Amino acid sequence: MSRYSKEFSIKQGESFAYTFALLNKSDKTPYDDLTAYTAKMDVRDSSDAKLVGLTESSGIDLSLGDGKVSISLTAEQTAAFTVTGLNSFHMADLLLVSASGIVIIPIDFRFVVVKPYTHD
Repeated sequence: MSRYSKEFSIKQGESFAYTFALLNKSDKTPYDDLTAYTAKMDVRDSSDAKLVGLTESSGIDLSLGDGKVSISLTAEQTAAFTVTGLNSFHMADLLLVSASGIVIIPIDFRFVVVKPYTHD
């Protein structure tokens, strides 16, 4: 499986969703069925404080087929992201664990979280 890094700019307090396909490293075909995996993703700020925790029962969908994964954050979750000044950086990675215990971390995320420009 190939490992990816992805950067997003999101507004604090705005919903976020991203769907992508995991590809086999050798032949770039979509990864096999992911429904037998468990998933976890923690979004952390620069001090390593956990801001949001996602699992396959809350924010991560592995049931789309063809190696596709969907990650979603609610507006309430991104509103809790800390922002110093106009923007801050937050990091996350997706951790997948197979039924046999094999751990895969196929993607790292970097979120540039921006304060809404129109606010009180």
